[in-house]
Amino acid sequence: QLRSWSHRITITEGFMTGLSNRIDALGDRSPQSVGLALETRAALYEELGHRAYAVAQASADSTAYTDAARYFEEAARDARRSRAMARQPSSDAVAAQRAQALVNAGWAHYAVAQKAWFDGDRETKEAWEAAANAQKAFVEALRSEPGNRAAEVALTSLGTLVGTKAQDVDPLSLGPEDMAHIRDYFGDLAPYFEIAEWWNNFALFSRDTGVAAAAAGDMERARELWEQSYQAYEQAIAIDPNDARMTNDTGLMLLYHLERDLDRAEELFERAWEMGSEACNNPFADPTSDSYQTDLGGYTDAMLNLALLATRRGDLERASEVIDELVSIAPERPDARGLKAQIDADLAAQDP
Repeated sequence: QLRSWSHRITITEGFMTGLSNRIDALGDRSPQSVGLALETRAALYEELGHRAYAVAQASADSTAYTDAARYFEEAARDARRSRAMARQPSSDAVAAQRAQALVNAGWAHYAVAQKAWFDGDRETKEAWEAAANAQKAFVEALRSEPGNRAAEVALTSLGTLVGTKAQDVDPLSLGPEDMAHIRDYFGDLAPYFEIAEWWNNFALFSRDTGVAAAAAGDMERARELWEQSYQAYEQAIAIDPNDARMTNDTGLMLLYHLERDLDRAEELFERAWEMGSEACNNPFADPTSDSYQTDLGGYTDAMLNLALLATRRGDLERASEVIDELVSIAPERPDARGLKAQIDADLAAQDP
């Protein structure tokens, strides 16, 4: 009943304070009365949240979005407390109510992050805090009601938002704190869904924050982050084994950073080369498409890495064979020309 007419009444802060005082005064002496009061307050907080959200949409006011999130979170807290009350019809119903309030709170935080990143020029820190709060709300909704479809859809949308932000900025403009935010976001989120790109993002920013740690002289932390990156890349290619770029990057971690399991790295480079070249040599492939360029970059990077690996192993004939083919495919790559010059010089030194 209350939910059906709550949108028609005036809800003042004074009324909410009085209701809260009543709940505190009742304590544990009257569980049924407290349950009723908590249900009432939760419904009213939900209504306040919807009103604040509507104001925010009409006025583009981030403060109103923040208010909406706070009200929805209060509704979720009251729903959680009311689960222990005798008057509740079922714990499942309360879980669903709490999950919905948390999803609503998450969307309000999402809107704050979106506005800060794409509709304004406020501090990035505010956006990351809002994105983290949105993630927390959506994940908590799933914990309250596992399989909640609204929470799953919301988390997917949030992942797309954060991924778009990560891709739209120049990586060189990202500070260590920004990179750590992106890393931790995808690290927390990736286990909930079988989305290879999210594991890839976690791997990429683990790698880059590892590089930053190494530059700062903290090699222990760097190796920890590089190992984390490698494991995340393995998760990514387990989900999408046909992605040449991610397959190459998995091997790259072993060759350049961890310096171990080089047979596994060679296997990955060979596979990335095969997959990428096959995709690019398809007569129906469009060289102007993003997918073509991704495959091209993935397999030519793999060829470069394979040639470098052969060089380190002393197999200059194999290195020369691979690098010559790479230069014929991508003559504009200075890294390929540089490695070819080195390999040619080493071969010449072997056979004067």
